[in-house]
Amino acid sequence: MRALAIFFSSGVKRVTASGPWGSGSFVYDPLGNIRRQTLGSRVVEVDPAP
Repeated sequence: MRALAIFFSSGVKRVTASGPWGSGSFVYDPLGNIRRQTLGSRVVEVDPAP
């Protein structure tokens, strides 16, 4: 079985995705670093380095 993921950009530093894990989203800071990743029920928040 082949996994398929579809990504959409909202143009405001946010990308949404849909794939075998369910739906998800990625939120970026102004520098393009991932700040929050949500895939299905799993959420990862990233603090910026000092």
